[in-house]
Amino acid sequence: MRTFKYESVMLLSIPLLIYIAFIPYYVLDSSTKIGWGWYSNDVWCFRLVRLFLHKFFFISYSFVFGLATIYVLNTFNRVGSKEDDITRKYNWFKIVLYIFTTFMFINFLYWTLWTKYFHNSFFTLFVGMLIHFLIYTIILKPDHYFYSNNQKKAYKNSSISKEEAARIAQKFLYYLEKEEPFLDDSFDLEKMATRLQVKKHFLSQVISQNLNSSFTKIVKKYRVEKSVFLLTQDKERKRKIADIAYECGFRDTSSFYRAFKEIKKVTPNNFREHL
Repeated sequence: MRTFKYESVMLLSIPLLIYIAFIPYYVLDSSTKIGWGWYSNDVWCFRLVRLFLHKFFFISYSFVFGLATIYVLNTFNRVGSKEDDITRKYNWFKIVLYIFTTFMFINFLYWTLWTKYFHNSFFTLFVGMLIHFLIYTIILKPDHYFYSNNQKKAYKNSSISKEEAARIAQKFLYYLEKEEPFLDDSFDLEKMATRLQVKKHFLSQVISQNLNSSFTKIVKKYRVEKSVFLLTQDKERKRKIADIAYECGFRDTSSFYRAFKEIKKVTPNNFREHL
């Protein structure tokens, strides 16, 4: 899969830094702005500044930045889906971006076709979008997703043999099925590696290459399958679904419902109704 160049899209944020630098100027009243004088001086650099701050350029740039942001989030979902379902938790943000970009486009058409009035609220909305975008990327920890090339190089230079990798993979699956360590909600890759007496990055490599998956996805699948077993056994429906979720290693019911719907294509409630 083609490597995503995160830096190329983030270059679009450079003009925004200039916009932010001009925030003190925007909040001034008109008489003060005129009194400064420099803004109306016929100097080439100031002419460029006036062009850059022109409403047409600002609206166009905002619209392009919104589309680029949506592209980034779609890439997060494509790449992140190989790791876990964390991006699905923030699909609401992508929907907000779609709405915002549509709003900008409609206002752009309105301004160009019917009126010359420019709403100052555009700038506030745009800055708000950027703040949410930065929060979104921080939440997702982009460094965790944009490592494909480095990971391939690390795997290529790995000292683990194919035979050893196959042995670790088999041992890993056997331990999951027999001991069911995933029932502990604090169970993670490091604990699994310690129990198997292998290095954590070796285990991660084995899961990725030999099992074509990730530790998170495999553990999630085992937890869901365990919950299916418990739901099937509880035909009289004496147990609450939340209790089953906690017993299977999920820390909260929302993550359980998402995982169950993702893997089984139905909700736990619907699954129980059709037993």
